[in-house]
Amino acid sequence: MPVPDAVPAGAPTTPDPSPERWLPFEGCFNFRDLGGYRGAGGRPVRWRVLFRADGLHRLTDPDRDSLRALGLRTVIDLRTRDEVTERGRVPDHDGLDYHHLPMLDVLPPHDELPRWERFEHVAAEYRRMLAEGAPTVAQVLALLADGERYPAVYHCFAGKDRTGILTALVLELLGVADDDIVADYALSQIGMQRMLTQLRARYPERAAEIDASAAAIASADPATMATFLAAFRAEHGGADAFAAALGLPGIAGRLRELLLEPA
Repeated sequence: MPVPDAVPAGAPTTPDPSPERWLPFEGCFNFRDLGGYRGAGGRPVRWRVLFRADGLHRLTDPDRDSLRALGLRTVIDLRTRDEVTERGRVPDHDGLDYHHLPMLDVLPPHDELPRWERFEHVAAEYRRMLAEGAPTVAQVLALLADGERYPAVYHCFAGKDRTGILTALVLELLGVADDDIVADYALSQIGMQRMLTQLRARYPERAAEIDASAAAIASADPATMATFLAAFRAEHGGADAFAAALGLPGIAGRLRELLLEPA
């Protein structure tokens, strides 16, 4: 979804409601751990191994120290080429492997923003994004099937749409229940409220414009993900069948071996 860049260092943010899942970076507003969800056989997803995030180009100097402390080995950037050119990328540091794998060629035009208030429209857009980004999804899953890549993070601009689609597939492959997949998606509402706070702080002269777009920007309606999942399964038969069609049969077993706690 097209939104302006944001995040001045030190801008006020929503209090952290879930310290074990949310990582409190100054320059990111939607950086989250995927640990703790119950996967196949009731085995929980391992903590501090796989993360989802918004744009890492915004990291402040203290954030970069925090990122190093996570021991990240892999960053997967789902943004378009234009986004990376215009806004930059995560800074290099020793041991960090950066992969730019755009999920889209171009972002939806800004004049479509009002439509993003309707969950049916957003779910349909997610299906379109997945169809366009299927080759990227295959590359990402192949990377995540390599145990040497962890800890890893994948991200887009806001960490909600492209990142949300990929997260739904990964969690389904891990055997996570739909209720948890939907709930994880809906947590981005908190991140989007933080983004709006930062936008208003950075662009006070554009307050009216930001407020007019706030509903669309902040939308992470649980119905969006529930609708997307139902349509995705009707079309593709689920994440395992989708991955097999991408040339990755058996990927679910490998991801469960790497990302779920032992039985």
